[in-house]
Amino acid sequence: MIRVHDLTPDIFYQRNLLSTQKATMISDYCQVSGIDFAFDEDSYLCEVELPKMWNKTIKNLELNLLDYIDWNYLSKNPSKKLILTHRIIYNLQDYLEKLNEISLKHNLTERLFWYTFNPLDFKFKDKCRFKLIFLNSITNVFYEGWIYKIFMCNRDSQELYEFQKYRYGFEPKDSNFEKLDVSRCDKYFMSSNRQEKAHRLLSTYLIDKNIESDKGILTYHGVEDVHLDMHTYLKNYQSILNDQGVNLQDLLNFRSFRRIPENENLHSKNHWYQSLRSTYINLFERCLVTYVNESTSNENEIFVTEKTWLSYAHGKPFILNANKNMLTWLEKYYGFKSFPMLFDESYDNRDNFVDRVCYGVDELTKFCSLSFEDARERVKSVQKILDHNFNVFYSLNHKENFLRIFDGI
Repeated sequence: MIRVHDLTPDIFYQRNLLSTQKATMISDYCQVSGIDFAFDEDSYLCEVELPKMWNKTIKNLELNLLDYIDWNYLSKNPSKKLILTHRIIYNLQDYLEKLNEISLKHNLTERLFWYTFNPLDFKFKDKCRFKLIFLNSITNVFYEGWIYKIFMCNRDSQELYEFQKYRYGFEPKDSNFEKLDVSRCDKYFMSSNRQEKAHRLLSTYLIDKNIESDKGILTYHGVEDVHLDMHTYLKNYQSILNDQGVNLQDLLNFRSFRRIPENENLHSKNHWYQSLRSTYINLFERCLVTYVNESTSNENEIFVTEKTWLSYAHGKPFILNANKNMLTWLEKYYGFKSFPMLFDESYDNRDNFVDRVCYGVDELTKFCSLSFEDARERVKSVQKILDHNFNVFYSLNHKENFLRIFDGI
């Protein structure tokens, strides 16, 4: 059994998705995957879950976020260890100096653990006066998705279960993945977007501009990201956009573009499992390749979500619109293989999202310029890689991955 002494300040708590009681990341993850768990003030292991930063209350805090934690309690109880958890990416670099100061002041260098699912945090390891523990982001997103799924099903039992085509479990035995048959495809590609992000807006703009609409399935819900000033953000990249022949004002005007599949709900609250619904899968299985628009595209993190692993789970080649060097990471950490025989994948190591998008869409455009039968044969030629990726993904044991974070504490 995992026992945790919860030291999360009251002001940090978000809404409770699984129960009416206060919960933490560790307690929720244990609950959804069937791991015995108890809150226990006598436990040596303490947890503080950092809040989601877009909460208005937290944004207006007068103190540094870390100053709300009871560090004196840990000083007075030298047998206690603390893990700082979170459910969204907190870039360690932003907290490194303050955490080092706190750790040295309260003698916590061997007792303070920063949990991360961003592998790039480890480049700061030698500067840390505390410990790092890692959970890969596929497992993190998997857990968060299941938590939200249960929450939604408790509200409306038909919201998810009735429309889910495949089952995804914490252990391989609980999953029923299916490799999709390329012979059934009638489109070159699929590119799907729900929430508006700069890298997604740019990719959709370029695909719509450069590839005939009947060659692929292009969706764009364009749900506004209230935390992003798109105009200001894109203006910072104006010179790079100009270098790529993209007019900033034309791109901003494109924000009104909408293309939504039939029977899809523009404002569905079911974010994570939206891509697992039958309506989505039925479109997904019609396409030879996917152009994956990930959640983030920057140079400071690696964040892999269901948007990417859906292609592994069902045997699809893809081009990735994501963080720098994410293809490299997927191969290095998990053992997945990419598709250099189909696409020039040097887009993966470009230094900014504009270049990554432009080079990636250019590769998609070249693929779509082939005859459909030629394109299909090229996809068939990488079947061994698709089978390999399917097997690697099918072997992932998310429950074991989660439990492994406690090994070094």
